[in-house]
Amino acid sequence: MVDQKSSIWDLEYIIVDFETTGSLAPIDRIIEVGAVIFSKGRIIDSFSSLVHPGRNIPPFITLLTGITPEMLKSAPPADLVIPRLMDLVGDRIFVAHNAKFDLTFLNYELERLGLPQYQGEVLCTLNMARKLLKLPKRGLDSLAEFFGIEIVHRHRAVYDAEATALILGKMLRILDNEGIVTWEDLQRRLDGSYKVPPNFLKLKYILEEVPHNPGVVLFLDDFGNVLYITKSKDLKTKISNYFYIQEGISKNREELLKNTTSLEYIITTSEFEAYLLEKELLQMLEPKFNKPYYQQKQS
Repeated sequence: MVDQKSSIWDLEYIIVDFETTGSLAPIDRIIEVGAVIFSKGRIIDSFSSLVHPGRNIPPFITLLTGITPEMLKSAPPADLVIPRLMDLVGDRIFVAHNAKFDLTFLNYELERLGLPQYQGEVLCTLNMARKLLKLPKRGLDSLAEFFGIEIVHRHRAVYDAEATALILGKMLRILDNEGIVTWEDLQRRLDGSYKVPPNFLKLKYILEEVPHNPGVVLFLDDFGNVLYITKSKDLKTKISNYFYIQEGISKNREELLKNTTSLEYIITTSEFEAYLLEKELLQMLEPKFNKPYYQQKQS
C-alpha cells in the first residue's frame, strides 16, 4: 500500500507494456512483455521478453510489431515470464498507457496461472494526459511527439514502455509545477477530491473469486437491500472497474459506493441472458441507484 503522503518523486513506478495477438483478453494472448522501473525522474532498470502464446499470430500483428512466428518458437511461455514480471512489480506502482488494457491482459494471465489478481496501485498515463494536456489526441505517438520523445521501435514492448516512462516523467514535472507533490495530491488532481471509500475497498477480495463470465452484479447495503443492479459480459472486469477506473465519477456512483457494504453476482450462460435477468430484477426490486434508468424509461 502506497503511503498517501509520499512524494511523487520518491515513489518507484513500473511501466509495463504488452504486445498481444489481439485486443480481446479472454481469447488473445501476450506475445511480448516490456517493463521499465522509473525512480527519482529516471529509468533505473528494464525487463523484456518474448512470450510463446500457444497459438498462431495473426499476420496483421506481425506487420504491426515485426514479431514473427519464428521469433516466438523458442520464446518462454507465460508461466515463466509472468511470475518474473510480478517479482519486478512487487510494491511498485503499476503504470501503463491505457492501463485498463494491460491490466486486463495481466489479470487474465495471472488467472490462467492460478496466481492472485493484481490489486496494487495503478496509474494510467492516458488518463493523466486527458487531465493535464489540452491536445486533440493523447495516444502514445501523439504524446511522444508533443514532448519530443523518440520511440526507438514502436509496438515493441520495452521501447513503448521506455517512451511511456519518459512521458510519465514529463507529466510528473507538470504536476510538480502545479504544486502537486504527494501521491495523495496526484490522486486528487486526477480524480478530483473523490477516493474509493474504505467500506467499498474492503470488498476487493471478491475479485479473487468472480469469474470472467457474463452475469449480473448486485450492490447491497448493511440491511441487505439491493441498491444497484448492472449486467456485464465479463463480471470480473466489470467489478474491477469500480475499484480502478474512477475517471469523471458521477455523484450517483460516489453515493452508491459509500453505501455499498456487500457485492453479489449471478452468473448467466450468455450476455443476452444477463440482459434479460437485469431487466427482470430491475422491475422487481427497483433499486435506489438505478433511478436514472427508470427516469429514462418513463420519459
